Amino acid sequence: MTIRRFAPTRPIAVVADARGDSPTRLRWRGRWEGVGAIAATWDLTEGWWRGETGATRRRYFRLLTHSGLLCVIYRDLASGRWYFEQIID
Repeated sequence: MTIRRFAPTRPIAVVADARGDSPTRLRWRGRWEGVGAIAATWDLTEGWWRGETGATRRRYFRLLTHSGLLCVIYRDLASGRWYFEQIID
């Protein structure tokens, strides 16, 4: 298994469910990919211990698309933007 991390992470277009919480489709290499399964989800908060108002808050998803793309994406909870973090081959 190979993990390819994107540093810096890449912004992506995502269509979320009606609540806006979970991705249902994402745009990868110029085409829309339907999300087949979400294998894991977790939240990350960094910087809160410094007492900063701009702490990093993200919701991560490890997911598999209908075409077989296994990846990790996240939503920046402050801005609402979505990003690719890694692809797992």
